[in-house]
Amino acid sequence: TMNSMQFLEQIRRRTGLDARDARRAAACALEIVGEHLPDPDREAVCRKLPGDVAQFLRRRRYDGDIEAAELFELVAELEGVTLGFAAEHTRVVCQVLAEAVGDEGQRHLGVNTSPSMAALFEPRAAPSSAPSHEHPHVVPPGQGHTLASGRPGSYRPISAAHGTAHRDSVVESD
Repeated sequence: TMNSMQFLEQIRRRTGLDARDARRAAACALEIVGEHLPDPDREAVCRKLPGDVAQFLRRRRYDGDIEAAELFELVAELEGVTLGFAAEHTRVVCQVLAEAVGDEGQRHLGVNTSPSMAALFEPRAAPSSAPSHEHPHVVPPGQGHTLASGRPGSYRPISAAHGTAHRDSVVESD
C-alpha cells in the first residue's frame, strides 16, 4: 500500500508541481471528489488510504453525483487555478487515488458515479517494457534498401573526405 508521502510524490512527479502545491492540488481535488462519492463508497476507499489522505476525502458531506466537467470547475474554484490546470491536477489525483486503493477500492470509486467521473479513476497504464534505445532491425551496412542503410560511400566523416568537388561548388570557393 502507498503511504501519504508516496501518494503526494506521485502527484508531484506527474504534475510538475512543487511539494506544497502538489499537496494543495491533492487536498482540493480529493475534497471535491469526496463530496461526490456516496458515503459507503467513500468510506470503503478511505479504508485503503493513509489517514491524512483519507481525511481530504472526508472533509465534506455527500452532495450528489456530478459530471467530470463540473468537478473540474469546483476544483478550479477551490484551488484558485484556471480550469485547465484544475482539470490536469484532478485527473492526476484521481489516477493516483485509483492506483493507491487497488482493485477493490477502484470498484467503489466508479460504481455509483457518472460515467465521466468513473473514467477519471482509471489507473495509469504501466509501460509494457523499458524503452529500447536500439533499433529493432539493424541492417548490416550496404545491405539495406533505404538511404540510411544502403550502400555507404565511405566510413570516414565527410569533413575528413578529400575529393574533388564539382566546378561551381561552394566547397571550391574561397
